[in-house]
Amino acid sequence: MRTPHPAFTPSPATGALLALTAARAVPHAEFVAAAPDAPGVVGVHVDLDGARRLGLTDRALAGGLVYVIAAPVSLRDRAVRAHFQSGRTAASHLRAGVAALLSEDLELDGVPRSPGVSGRRGLTSDAEEELTAWMRAHLRLSWWEAPEGVDAAEVAAAVTRELSPALHSTGVDRPWDRLTESRRAIVQRARRSATL
Repeated sequence: MRTPHPAFTPSPATGALLALTAARAVPHAEFVAAAPDAPGVVGVHVDLDGARRLGLTDRALAGGLVYVIAAPVSLRDRAVRAHFQSGRTAASHLRAGVAALLSEDLELDGVPRSPGVSGRRGLTSDAEEELTAWMRAHLRLSWWEAPEGVDAAEVAAAVTRELSPALHSTGVDRPWDRLTESRRAIVQRARRSATL
């Protein structure tokens, strides 16, 4: 008599990867209303028009996934929601990456976060609003809820390493060259405008 094969139980990272790439991604407003108040990982997906405008047509996208957000406290945490809020570009790698790639298309003007301070740059208030509107129109969110005792930040890092989402400038073996160049260019433009 054969022994039954035990049920396959994927690792948390594999479970998150499968959930984020196979689940239906929803608009930001639906995510805010439906995501559970529990730790987990958020996947950010781009639609076809958004992928074209970001220059992602030659990049393989697993379910349109372009960014991964760790939510170690809660999927509803304000740190997760901040990626889709105006005025947060200097503090969000996702917003900064999208802004850099769309800076010419949307004519987004970057500004130093504080006069004379180098490093992260923000956008003018009009550009912040335009970026937020674009992101909410073209980006969708999926999520994976972490089982109790599983470190969501570690799982997010593992998924990021495995998929190398295009809009990640850190946590991947080799960041996308176009993203790196675009981020550098928007910083240079902000520096020039600050000295005028």
